[in-house]
Amino acid sequence: GGGGGEEVGESPGSETPTDKSIKIEITEVKYAIEPAGGTSYTLEFLLKGTTNGVHHVEICTEAHYKDGTTDVSDWQEEFDYDAISDYEYAHFKPTSSNWKTWEYRIKGTIQESDEEYEDAKELDYIIIWARAYKDANETKWNQDSVKVTMKETSGGGYVGEVTGGEAGGGGLSSTALALLAVVIVVVIVVILVVVMLSKKKGVGGNVE
Repeated sequence: GGGGGEEVGESPGSETPTDKSIKIEITEVKYAIEPAGGTSYTLEFLLKGTTNGVHHVEICTEAHYKDGTTDVSDWQEEFDYDAISDYEYAHFKPTSSNWKTWEYRIKGTIQESDEEYEDAKELDYIIIWARAYKDANETKWNQDSVKVTMKETSGGGYVGEVTGGEAGGGGLSSTALALLAVVIVVVIVVILVVVMLSKKKGVGGNVE
């Protein structure tokens, strides 16, 4: 479909899957941000999953803020930027035929930035949706989700704690901007870490 602006903001959980015979499951989630010296942070965002054989899979992230607002990304299609990205890994692709197994992985170094500090402080949790389509026209689909809440680690980083998912589904097919939407969510989480660290190490701060 064209446009799609109006769909952004609606949770994928607000739509009902059209084909329950399609099986999709997110089987592994890793969401970790660790200090890498100076103003650098190592980010790893890994999803692994399975289906019972489909045409394609798409990913959507739903960021929830403490004030009750929500930011839903566009649906993100398969990509492989491993060769051209600054990241060590940047891909979302099938790892066996017909998406029977698939992987979404972003890993790399991110630098501290000031721009989104206020936003970042307010981030509460993220729901990651994976939707499997049996047909190219995306009329037959089912989905799975995981809820990831960021927890501070003893080393001053953050690790995503998986606290369960939600049933249901919904949204338009993704655009090229979808990757950006996911990266923005990731950067916001990273900045949240920076804010927490700077509070602890800042002027007059005493962690002991």
